[in-house]
Amino acid sequence: MNLLETYIQDTKSGDLLYDMGQLEVLKLLDNELEALSVKHRTISFFNKKNPINHTMGLYIWGGVGSGKSMLMDCFFSSCKLKNKTRIHFHSFMQDTHKLLYSLRRKEVKDPISEIIKITSKNTTLLCFDELQVTDITDAMLVGRLFEGLLNAGITIVATSNRAPDDLYKDGLNRKLFLPFIMLIKKSLTVHEITTSIDYRQKKLSSETLYYSPINKNSK
Repeated sequence: MNLLETYIQDTKSGDLLYDMGQLEVLKLLDNELEALSVKHRTISFFNKKNPINHTMGLYIWGGVGSGKSMLMDCFFSSCKLKNKTRIHFHSFMQDTHKLLYSLRRKEVKDPISEIIKITSKNTTLLCFDELQVTDITDAMLVGRLFEGLLNAGITIVATSNRAPDDLYKDGLNRKLFLPFIMLIKKSLTVHEITTSIDYRQKKLSSETLYYSPINKNSK
């Protein structure tokens, strides 16, 4: 049973609400699962003769509470690949900076290339939750990092609250970040999830809430 079939079954049982916006995303995720199951890793590391000219994953964006993370988690759980990683994007960048610092202390000539090499040896699928760039250090690093990962044949599936064109909006030296935006739009299938329901708010409304301190404003 694929993701779409499982979702429809869950809506019929009442476990989930039927949402056309989520349905469209599931179709794309099912296609990605099928592609991953037959994909052959033929892109050699640092092979400049094989530029990225095909999509290598998904970039799903939309408002808070639209179900992006839930859908990606279903996709990640259903993927049978052993070498897969699901991580919050901020945590990934923190780990990258730590490794970058360590490699520089060891006087590695090209630490970013080494990070790409290390990652590609252990990972076939990278799932990033809440991709967002607000720090100039991340902004200057992420373009080369993603290009190397994609050229190494890694499939990337990311969720974000922002459209690619709105990433690092009004950031310092943003023009240096624009190639990364172009890379995302060229290499990943970009899809906006549209739903009128905020599932976070809906979940909170069914929870028992306690207010503190107890005073006239909390009654």
